[in-house]
Amino acid sequence: MKSSQEILEYIRGRYAVILERPHMYASSPQALEDVLTWLDHLREFIVVGGTPSAPSAYSKYLLSRGFGSGNFTSRKYPPRSLNDNDRKIFKELCDFWRDYLMEKSNVLEQEPVRLEI
Repeated sequence: MKSSQEILEYIRGRYAVILERPHMYASSPQALEDVLTWLDHLREFIVVGGTPSAPSAYSKYLLSRGFGSGNFTSRKYPPRSLNDNDRKIFKELCDFWRDYLMEKSNVLEQEPVRLEI
């Protein structure tokens, strides 16, 4: 099992490659911000712990830069509602990922991993 330090090093490396070639890791700027935000949530959980309901460091940074409770990209694009096709594809994708996780790693059934901090 990896130590928390090894996981943090991996996350830092992911930040570097994602920010260098963003189009390789996300289909849009909004998707890229989602990927980076989730990486930051994971990094923050490892470093300081906390609860999912607490404001993240990124949320606090956005607030300090005048973005309010929205994301950076939500200020750059008009709001868009999901259409029926989006909902259908989301469901199909989630079902596909559940199958993958169950078949390849049993991630959904494993005990939570305890990190050494």
